[in-house]
Amino acid sequence: MKIMLKNLNYEVVSAKPKFNECEVGLKVTNKNVGSDFEKMFSKILILSFSTDLEDMFEPQLNKKLNEEFEKIYNSDDIKTETNNIKVTLKREDGTWNLSGDKDEITNALLPGYSDISSELNNISE
Repeated sequence: MKIMLKNLNYEVVSAKPKFNECEVGLKVTNKNVGSDFEKMFSKILILSFSTDLEDMFEPQLNKKLNEEFEKIYNSDDIKTETNNIKVTLKREDGTWNLSGDKDEITNALLPGYSDISSELNNISE
């Protein structure tokens, strides 16, 4: 998950403060993991079954697969997407809490992730 947040950028485009609350407009940019998911998935699947990896223990295999995912994810093949969202920050017990449309926030932070998650859930059913 850290890999997918490494390219996350945001800009505050508006703020409407009130007492213990603030509505914030954000411009959020990140790589769209869904843009080339099939390509990423097939490369990682092929790698996981390659003879080079068959003698690896699970921690080594996971490390290698994560490295390959990061290499693909950071390539220019994965498109960057920008979304504008509105969120509300509320101060409760001295802590600021974020609220807003969960799907909209997820899609802004991790573009394409919800689509992939739905596809994988459909496959497993």
